[in-house]
Amino acid sequence: MAGQKQFDPTVALDQAVQVFWRHGYHLASVGALTKATGLGRGSLYGTFGSKDQLFIACLRRYMSKIGAENAAALTSRPDDHRAAIGAFFTA
Repeated sequence: MAGQKQFDPTVALDQAVQVFWRHGYHLASVGALTKATGLGRGSLYGTFGSKDQLFIACLRRYMSKIGAENAAALTSRPDDHRAAIGAFFTA
């Protein structure tokens, strides 16, 4: 249907995070980002704006996921603080 996204932007962000992680910002080409996400340039830019805006969205996505994982690890063992810290570093 025209106007409706046919993809999940959070999945695309997770895939783009991997490209930026492997190549860094400067070497992460738009071609590599479109290949990894499966999106065309128009969809990529239409959803996320510029490469800069995509990178910022990726950082936010990464931090929200990592923050949630770290918080879960730290609270996983309220009876054993050392084990909770170990879980944090494992995560």
